[in-house]
Amino acid sequence: MNYLFREKAYKLRLCILLFADIICINACSLLALLVRFDFRYSSIETSYLIKATHYSPINTLTIIFI
Repeated sequence: MNYLFREKAYKLRLCILLFADIICINACSLLALLVRFDFRYSSIETSYLIKATHYSPINTLTIIFI
């Protein structure tokens, strides 16, 4: 099992999975807004989008930490 942690590929896999997780977290915020407004992007109020982008770093760091 120790050989998995010594390989350089382990760090690459870790970075790729972390990046994919960050993308999924932020995509979920946008998808939640789309579901709320019946999949019409034009009907989403700008205040919701501004707040979603404002809180996205906080959400991302919190979820990664958890």
